[in-house]
Amino acid sequence: MEKRVLIQELLRHRYAHRGLHAKPTIPENSMAAFARAVEAGYGIELDLHLTRDGKLAVIHDASLKRTCGVDLKIEDLTLAEARNYPLEESDERIPEFCDFLRLVDGKVPLVVELKAERRNEKALTDAAMRALADYTGLYCVESFSPAVVDYLKKAYPAVVRGQLAGALNKEKKTITRLQDILLKNLLVNLAGRPDFVAYRFEDRDEPAFRHFKGAKFMWTIRSYEDLKTCEAWGAAPIFEQFEPRSGNAKSKGSRRRICMILLNQLISAVLQIMLFSAVPFIWYVFTQKSVRGFFAWLGIKKAPKPPWKSMLCILIGFLAVVVLPYLWLHQSGNLNYQGFTVDAFRQYGWSVQTVCVILLWAVIQTSLSEEILFRGFLCKRFAQKCGETRGNLLQAFIFGTIHIAALPDKNILAMLLIVLLTGGVGYALGRLSLKEAQGSILYGWAIHATVNLISPILVFTFLLPDAMPQ
Repeated sequence: MEKRVLIQELLRHRYAHRGLHAKPTIPENSMAAFARAVEAGYGIELDLHLTRDGKLAVIHDASLKRTCGVDLKIEDLTLAEARNYPLEESDERIPEFCDFLRLVDGKVPLVVELKAERRNEKALTDAAMRALADYTGLYCVESFSPAVVDYLKKAYPAVVRGQLAGALNKEKKTITRLQDILLKNLLVNLAGRPDFVAYRFEDRDEPAFRHFKGAKFMWTIRSYEDLKTCEAWGAAPIFEQFEPRSGNAKSKGSRRRICMILLNQLISAVLQIMLFSAVPFIWYVFTQKSVRGFFAWLGIKKAPKPPWKSMLCILIGFLAVVVLPYLWLHQSGNLNYQGFTVDAFRQYGWSVQTVCVILLWAVIQTSLSEEILFRGFLCKRFAQKCGETRGNLLQAFIFGTIHIAALPDKNILAMLLIVLLTGGVGYALGRLSLKEAQGSILYGWAIHATVNLISPILVFTFLLPDAMPQ
């Protein structure tokens, strides 16, 4: 199976952090926690250390103090010696990796974290790869150590590898400021070229992670609401301290969440309308010495003879010429389609609330605000100064150019397509207002809103289902 397909399959799962533990009865990284995760059908995240005798011990900390109550380093012990100490005063002992693999037996996917210590990156990685050589289940390997990720790239290129990262200086006092900068900003990726990044959930708004185009995991998720937020980002969650299946999308917390999304979308729409109307309003007040007649001057009025035929032709043309290329841009990763609409759909699917969010975005926030600024104000002002055709072309060019901001990467072909397609839309709507609607923007607004409604419906129906949580 090619790596791209493996990654997509890995992203479809939720992962129990150090197994599905339930302290104090079921310790983390114990066989009982792993068996419980397998039974529940969750993927498993686990940690590997290399013991003194070259065995792979499944334990998170380098020291046994927290989990076993003895201040000894796992790298200083043989596996047999380490297993003399019970995990968290239970009957469980530190597992060996090969025993763990036999237990799981390919039933659920694995996220294997390699804990490099004392410059043992190569030895640890080689030992893990030997253990996984005959394993037929789905797995990936990750590490905080850039040296491990880089070595995986060189020695085991077929293995799906990931870089663990985050703003770690907030909690790890042992990390240097330089290491924190490199990991937080994903600068270490330049060497290891990871297939995915596993980032701390609390640091998800860091620019480097937000703009990372590859596959994403998030750790550690500790509530159902945070899990849904993680999945709204398109990231695979690594969770603990709760049972995801006990969460209910119709719970009070979830209802509160969708109401907040709806409220935020409403606020965002109102603010954008106010922002895009501010310059036209100030211009009108200064030139007309009055506020009366502002809306009619802007084009918020009916035309004596509505241009229904032209509207239909323009709408069909937009759907045929513009929407399909936009879908291609989105599918190819060249268009960044996100926001409250995506957040709502990923979490709640097709619901009344999701439809309301889409309506607010399509009809008010984008189409109305843009028609006010570009066709209601700029197009008419430019037309007065340099003629209808030149003025319309100028506003259309500006309209197309500002939409380049939706591109995550400034690919030349994508930029050209955006400017031409969006600019073409702007020109047609400007011509409709100037030539056939007697300056009204209402008819262009109707077309604009319709196209903006159809676009997310197509995206959510055909392009996002593969990324929806299972």
